Amino acid sequence: MPNVISFPPIGSDTGGTGNVILPPVIDVPRNFVPKPEERYVSFVIELNNRAGAAELRNLETEINRRLCTKLSGYFPELLNYKPNIFDLHKSWIKTRKLKEPLFFGKTKLGKTLIDIRGKKYPKLPFTLTRLFPGSENDFKGAKKFGLHKFILLTLPIFERQFERRTSKPRYSAALFEAAYVLKEIRTVNTVNPSSEFRRFQLFSGAPGSGSNTLPKNWMLDNMKAINIPPGINGSGVVIAHPDSGWTPHSELNFTNIQTNPASPNFDLTKDWNVFNNEDTAEEPLDSTMPFHFHGTSTASIIVSSGNASNPNQLTGIAPGARVISIRTIHEQPVDQTGVALILDTDVARAIWYASEQNADVISLSVGGYPNPVLECVVAHAVYNNTIVVAAAGQYWPFLVYPAGYPECIAVGASNDQNRPWADCVKDKKIAISAPGEKVWSAYWDDSSPNRREKIDGEGNGCSFSTALTAGAAALWLQRYGKQNLINGLNGRAVLQELFLDHIQSTATVPAGWKTNESGAGILNVGRLLDTTTLPSLSTFSGQDWNIWLRKTNNELFYKMFEDSDPVILRKRLKDFLNSNDPDAALDRFGQEMINLFMGIEDVIEDMKESVEDTGRRAQDLVEEAVDNVNDFVSDTLGTVAGWFS
Repeated sequence: MPNVISFPPIGSDTGGTGNVILPPVIDVPRNFVPKPEERYVSFVIELNNRAGAAELRNLETEINRRLCTKLSGYFPELLNYKPNIFDLHKSWIKTRKLKEPLFFGKTKLGKTLIDIRGKKYPKLPFTLTRLFPGSENDFKGAKKFGLHKFILLTLPIFERQFERRTSKPRYSAALFEAAYVLKEIRTVNTVNPSSEFRRFQLFSGAPGSGSNTLPKNWMLDNMKAINIPPGINGSGVVIAHPDSGWTPHSELNFTNIQTNPASPNFDLTKDWNVFNNEDTAEEPLDSTMPFHFHGTSTASIIVSSGNASNPNQLTGIAPGARVISIRTIHEQPVDQTGVALILDTDVARAIWYASEQNADVISLSVGGYPNPVLECVVAHAVYNNTIVVAAAGQYWPFLVYPAGYPECIAVGASNDQNRPWADCVKDKKIAISAPGEKVWSAYWDDSSPNRREKIDGEGNGCSFSTALTAGAAALWLQRYGKQNLINGLNGRAVLQELFLDHIQSTATVPAGWKTNESGAGILNVGRLLDTTTLPSLSTFSGQDWNIWLRKTNNELFYKMFEDSDPVILRKRLKDFLNSNDPDAALDRFGQEMINLFMGIEDVIEDMKESVEDTGRRAQDLVEEAVDNVNDFVSDTLGTVAGWFS
C-alpha cells in the first residue's frame, strides 16, 4: 500500500451532530516569501451547455459549499483567511512585508466551524474568472469551440504551500482528488487541475560550453533561405512568441540596452506577462531559470538582422517580422530539469492573447500535457487563419502538447548532415523538420558581475526548429500576401492547412529519410517561396470545420500506444484498471491517466511490453506498471482500480 496522505474534511456535508475536526491554523513559514510569479493552486472548470451569469452564480455557490465541507481538509486555511487575502499577498510580494496578519483569530474560526455544521456556509476567498475574457461575447467565433465555458478557479494558496503538505509525488494526485469532488457539481462537464509538466526535460537545451565549428548561418543555408526574393524578410507579419520573454540583446536589435531598451522587431506596447498580468515580458538578467534566456535565444534566430550571406554573423530567418513576446515560462527551483515546465493554462491564455492581438503566426517552443482547454484555443486560433507551429519534443518517447493535437503543426529537429536530431521524438504526427542541433543563437552570460551578451552554437532542440518554421511562415505570408491567400481560398480551407501542405510538398527529402517518424522532410524555404510551387487556391480544400470535435481522453490515451495491438492493449488495460470497461474508466480518469503515463516512463514501457508478451510475464509487467504509479495516483483512481484500499 502506498504512502497515502489523507485530507479529512473539517465539516460534514449533512450537517450532522458529530464532532467537527478542528483545522490547524496554517501560517506561512517565516522563510516563505512569495515571488513575483508565484503560482496559486488553480483548476480549469468546463461548464456544460450554457455558461451565462446564472450558471456562474450557481457554480460559485456550489464550489463554496464543497470548499467548506468535502474539500476543507485539502485547503483548511481558506476557512480562516481574511477576505482581502489576494490583496495582502500582492502587497507582501511587492514589499516583502506583511502589512497585517493573513488570518482571522481563533474566535472567528470557531464561529465559522459552527456555521458550517449548521449548513451556513461562509463565503470563502477564491476567484472565478473566465479563462478567455471576451469569449462570452463570441470573439472571433469563440463559442464554436466552447471557449466561453472554461472557467478558472483560483485559490489563494501558493503551490509551494500545498506541496509542503503533500510532497511532490502526491501533489498532482491530491489536486486530482479535489477535481473529482468539483466534478460532482451538476452544471460541470470537466474539471482539471492546472497541470505543470514537472518531471522531465522535454525541451531544448540551453546554449552550452562546447564548440561549434559550423558557420553561424548554416541553418539558413541548410533550409535554402539565403538567396530568397529581394525584400522578403517577414515585414508586416506579426509573430506571437509565448516563451520566457525577452532580454535586451543586440541580436534582437535592441538599442539603448542600459537605459531605455527598444527594438524595431519587438512591439513593447503589446508584450505581456501571463503570471502577474503586467504589460511587459522582459526577463531580468538575474533570472533564476536553469535554462534562462530561452525566449531571447529562440527569438534571435527569427529576427537577428545580420548579413545572411556572411558565415560569421548570426542572422534570423525573418529579420523584418514583428514579435509580440508573451512571458509564459516561469521561474523554477534550480533542482528541476527542463527549459520550461509549462502550465497548460498559461499556454492557453497566451494563445488567446495572441488571437486578441491579431497575431499572424504563433511560435510555441514549449510543450507538456494535453488538456481540453489547450486544444480548443489552438483550434480557435487556426480557424481564424493564424498559423500555429509547436515543438514536437525530445528526450521522451512521444509528442508533447500542443504539438500532438491535429490542429497544430508539429516540428521536429534535424542537423547539418540532413539527418534527424538523435534526441528528437519520432512520430508520424510530425509535419516537418528544421535545423535543431548545434544551432547558433543569442543569450547572456549571466555570471555576475561580468554579465555580457553572447552568441553560442551548442543549442539543441525542437525549440529552435520551431522558431525557424515560424519565421518561414512569416516569409510565406509576406511573399504571397495573407489577405490574397484568404481571398483565394474563399472559405474552403484555412491558412494553416495551405501552409502545411506547401511546406510538406516543397520539403527536402534526404535519402533514407523516414517520413513516418520525422515529417515530410527538411524545410526548404527557397522552394516554399517559389511561386510556381504554390498549390492552386481555387481547388485547394481543407477539413470541414463545421463538424470539428476535440480529441477525447480515450483517443489521447490510445495515441500513446498507436503501435500496439489495440485488442491486446484493451485486455491489458482491463487488468491494469481492474475493469471490464476500460474505456469508461478512461473517460472518467483519462486526464490523470495521461499525466501518469506521460510522466513516468517505466509505466508506458511496461504496458507496451505487456502487449507483446503473454501469460505470467505479461501479468507481471502489468503489476509492475501498477506499482510504478502507486506513489503518484489519486486515492479515487487507486481505490476504484483496487490498487489499494
